[in-house]
Amino acid sequence: MHDPRFVPPPVQPAFQTFPTEGPGATKSDATTVFILGLLGIILCQVLAPFAWVKGNTYVRCCAIAEVPPDGLGVAGRIMGIIGTVLLVLTLLWILFVFGMMVLSG
Repeated sequence: MHDPRFVPPPVQPAFQTFPTEGPGATKSDATTVFILGLLGIILCQVLAPFAWVKGNTYVRCCAIAEVPPDGLGVAGRIMGIIGTVLLVLTLLWILFVFGMMVLSG
């Protein structure tokens, strides 16, 4: 019959999943960074610094978890940097124009 010393081998799962995201860094974070960066360039430049900061946080969380960051998160971070530069240049231009208006009387 059955040998009492016989222990069947453990059952392996049909497939094994590996974590693709670290703690605190999810695909929804990457999507949020991308949308903020896109809106920061196209629609409202005030959102660009938020995309830059959130993108840096996302990349840092991925580095801590030793997971490569999603392309959307990196692209959103870069758009945040570009949008922030455009925002600063716009503000400098506005200050320059108003300064010239004040000086010209």
